Amino acid sequence: MLISAGYIGGAVMWPMDAALAPLLDWVAVTAVGTLEKSMAGARSGVSSAATKPDAKGSLAPRGGSDNSKKTDGDNMDSEDPEEEEEEEEQRVDGAVRSRKNKNRGPKASAPDHDEIASEIGGVSLSPATAGPGSVGTGLGFRAVCFVFGLVMLALAGASCISGWLSIEREFRMDHELYGNDEKDMAQYLIDNVSAKAVIVHSNNHRALSGMLAGKPSVVAYDGWMWSHGYNYGGRHADRQTIMEHLVKDSDVDNYNRMRQWGIRYVLAENPRVWPTARKNPQVFLDGKLRRVHQSGRFQLFEVMGYGFDPT
Repeated sequence: MLISAGYIGGAVMWPMDAALAPLLDWVAVTAVGTLEKSMAGARSGVSSAATKPDAKGSLAPRGGSDNSKKTDGDNMDSEDPEEEEEEEEQRVDGAVRSRKNKNRGPKASAPDHDEIASEIGGVSLSPATAGPGSVGTGLGFRAVCFVFGLVMLALAGASCISGWLSIEREFRMDHELYGNDEKDMAQYLIDNVSAKAVIVHSNNHRALSGMLAGKPSVVAYDGWMWSHGYNYGGRHADRQTIMEHLVKDSDVDNYNRMRQWGIRYVLAENPRVWPTARKNPQVFLDGKLRRVHQSGRFQLFEVMGYGFDPT
């Protein structure tokens, strides 16, 4: 599951990270377009301010002739307002064009807002007075996108690292649910032990007698018994004693405990061998417990003396 999560996380995050490059390019193009629109708006504002209505409502040039300085004998006609307006527009266009040519150089610096304002007639484009579509807003959005890209890149890297760690952990793990020893012992139980024979096994949640062979047990793994609310204290205590004193030449109390719970077989993993168990390596507890099968670390003992089949 951890491996799948790592691969899914990497597959989801990596395309998002790869999409940041065209996104930043789009932001840059948008910022340049916004600058050009701001320049165009400034030119139109200067052009509209080039002429102003006089007291009679007619349009006169901003630097128009002063009628008070004219004499009645002047034969020179006043200049055409439309021609003055065209000249003003050409002057503004030339100033903006020269500024663009300077900025296109290999080491062009950021445009000086006050300098541009003086060139196009006093219209300021400083970030403090910029509107919603100004250059300052575009640069701020680009910074946000840059930070977002860094966060996505970090998440993508974390996903890749977690996936790699999961794979590394799986290669180093040597734990198995069941192997050849478990399968061999389970097959013996299936072929030679009655389906109603009660078995006591060690306190292990991977008890093969129930997991693979399907045989009944005196008491299961204590963690499961506790979580289901069973009163298993007495059975669990007797199981611990039975396993501890199993391989002995003589122990009447231990044999009686097994008969009390109707135990027919004992499935032990690496049972403790007592120093006194030296007479017969296959028979224990005064001949009332006999080893019938062994597979690796697993040993199966049959409890003798019943005289009838399990019911």
